[in-house]
Amino acid sequence: MIVLHRAYIPVEDTQEIPGVRCTTALRTMIDLAGEQRTDTTLLRQAVREALARGLVRRDQLEREDLPPLLRREFRVLASAHA
Repeated sequence: MIVLHRAYIPVEDTQEIPGVRCTTALRTMIDLAGEQRTDTTLLRQAVREALARGLVRRDQLEREDLPPLLRREFRVLASAHA
């Protein structure tokens, strides 16, 4: 299913993947966590894979303005790998 959203997105929250402008992995996770409709298991998997693939850095996930759900999932992963 494709869901189209319209919003102003700062250029630093976008990237181009061979000819297609899209949101960064971090911005996508922030948006999904903010909607609070994404299963926490999927969100945790997204965080884990984004970190492993180098799509986000730990310091980015430590920012203060993350939605509570995303912050919680990052802390769960961080404590498991400490």
